[in-house]
Amino acid sequence: MVLTELQVHQEQVVLQVHQVHQDQAVLQVQADLQEHQEVVEHRVQVVLQVAQEHQVQAALQVLQEVQVHLVLQVQAEQVVHLVHLVQAELQVQAAAQVLVVQAEHQVHQGLAEQVVQVEVQVHQEHRE
Repeated sequence: MVLTELQVHQEQVVLQVHQVHQDQAVLQVQADLQEHQEVVEHRVQVVLQVAQEHQVQAALQVLQEVQVHLVLQVQAEQVVHLVHLVQAELQVQAAAQVLVVQAEHQVHQGLAEQVVQVEVQVHQEHRE
C-alpha cells in the first residue's frame, strides 16, 4: 500500500497533535508535581515549626522544674540553717539555766553557811 502525500501529511499532523498532547500532559504532570512539592514543603515547615515550638515549651518546662527544684533546695538549706540556729539557741539557754541553778545553789549554800556561823556565834556569845 502506497501512502499518498496527503496521508503522510495527515499522519505527521496526527503525530504532531499526539506530541503536543504528550508535551501538555508532561507539563501538567510537572506543574502538579511542583504544586505537590510546594504543599509538602509547606507541611514540612509547619511540622518543623510545631516541633520547634514543642521543643521550646518542653525546654521551658524543664527550666521551670529545675527552678522549682533549686528554690526547694534553697528553702531546705534555709530550714536546716534555722534548725541549727534554734539548736544553738537552746544549748545556750540550757547552759545559762545550769549557770543560774549553780549560782542559786552557791548563794543558798553561802547563806546557809552564814546562818550557821551566826548561830554558832550567837551560841558562843550566849554561853559567855
